[in-house]
Amino acid sequence: MMRSGRRTTAAATMAVCAMAAALAACSDDDSSPMVDAGGLRDALDDAPALGVDAAQCDVGDPPGTLPTLTATFVFVDPDAGVDVPAPAGGDVTGGFVVERATFYVPESARGSIDVGASHAEGTAWSVVEGSQYRFAFDLDVTLETTVVGTVRRHQLDASRGTFVASGGILSLTPDEGCAVTTDITEIGYSIDAEGGMLIVSLPPFMGGSAVVVFEGRRVP
Repeated sequence: MMRSGRRTTAAATMAVCAMAAALAACSDDDSSPMVDAGGLRDALDDAPALGVDAAQCDVGDPPGTLPTLTATFVFVDPDAGVDVPAPAGGDVTGGFVVERATFYVPESARGSIDVGASHAEGTAWSVVEGSQYRFAFDLDVTLETTVVGTVRRHQLDASRGTFVASGGILSLTPDEGCAVTTDITEIGYSIDAEGGMLIVSLPPFMGGSAVVVFEGRRVP
């Protein structure tokens, strides 16, 4: 029988395993063995950078010069006015370059992640033409944890395929070999003539769901 102390440690590490799906290939399935902090540290050190093989999924050129985005982390706290924005829809066609991003972390991860010291930098973009989409993001993520200390991972993902838009949600059907490593199949959006945001829910963990909101501008 697993001792309760191991369960507590393992539950705390789930925030580290799943955050942004960019830090390690971990699972929060109940059938998975519990992992202590030392084991997770070794797994993170040995894990390869996640990403899609560009030879398998050529998404083409970005829609223009890409600015370097900066990303911050915050805990979801509606009482303090910090909540994930709801998708409002709009005209999603055209090019979109990301200038900043926010990772919204569920309150259940408080105590496991230092959001003030966690951050990410990189580039991200999307193009929607007709019923076709293509996008790519390339991020260096630094996650400061109370479980295993500082975790740094490189996340490179790209996808192309077809989509259906309804109610501010893009339902994606990736081309073969072009499904992102985080298994994203839906993206929320709020975009007007100038720009807006793309809202991406990440795999659930610790009783909640992390969400990353990419904010940027349209590219003619």
